[in-house]
Amino acid sequence: MPVPLHIYLNPSWLCCDGSRLGRQGNGRLYMAIQLGSNQPVVVKEYLLPQPYFNPAASRQQKTAFKNLAGLSLADGRIQDFRLVQPLDAIADDLQERCYLILDERAAYPTLSRYFSHGSLTNAEVRWVLNQVLQTLEFLHDQKFRLPSGQTQTGIAHGNLSLHSLLIGSENEPDVSLQSDGIQNGGLSSSNLSNGNQASRLLDAACFIYLCDLALWERLFDPVMLNVPPASTAQDLVDLGYVAFYLLAGRTRTATGQLLDPRNREHWQTADPFLKGFILRLMGLDVPFESAEVARRELARSP
Repeated sequence: MPVPLHIYLNPSWLCCDGSRLGRQGNGRLYMAIQLGSNQPVVVKEYLLPQPYFNPAASRQQKTAFKNLAGLSLADGRIQDFRLVQPLDAIADDLQERCYLILDERAAYPTLSRYFSHGSLTNAEVRWVLNQVLQTLEFLHDQKFRLPSGQTQTGIAHGNLSLHSLLIGSENEPDVSLQSDGIQNGGLSSSNLSNGNQASRLLDAACFIYLCDLALWERLFDPVMLNVPPASTAQDLVDLGYVAFYLLAGRTRTATGQLLDPRNREHWQTADPFLKGFILRLMGLDVPFESAEVARRELARSP
């Protein structure tokens, strides 16, 4: 049974009966409410287990977490660029764990579990690409202030995948995150009952949101993983693979191998322009210089 999170959290936050939504990225999600306003929020709990983090490493990661978990525009503007941002970051002084407080969009389903009826159409993949490129263009080009007070121009997402892209609709919110992920080589079910979700994308008031930035998510990777640093170029490559998998409706072959973009059989539903565009994102053809250049090219899509 989940531990009631209000034992550890800042007194201004209270967990609603410890209701656990599921796992996402390196943490576990819980529904909660903010005291006073009674607004729903999501708590993401990260653990720093002793086999991977000794006491000194744990203290170091907690300090980094409080200094890095959050972004705001350096000039003070408030702008929604569809990035699920922390409202608060709390490092537990008594336990080897940290918490992000997020708005309720963090409970939207990931792309890895929203689509359950095969591949997306070319138009739907273009729609996903355009929305994500808009956010990446903003992330890569703007000047941000971190919680530590430091400023930085341009930040790479560093963790783009089917699991870190959320889809939300104002008309049909879905906060059921159980059984998240890609199962049996296909995209798992969203548990919504009104037919093929993918076919209704372009008719619904849906948006794609980005979550789990490497800036704070990678702090909870075991140190021996030696993950390469985030880069804006890698963001485009990762987005290319997301689009490739969405077109195919799966990530693996019947024998369990990852789909290979060099195999023509895995592109049967793609039109020539979109296939060429995705190959450029992946770096398997002339790569795009930036997310801005890629989005301009996508706008010229026939």
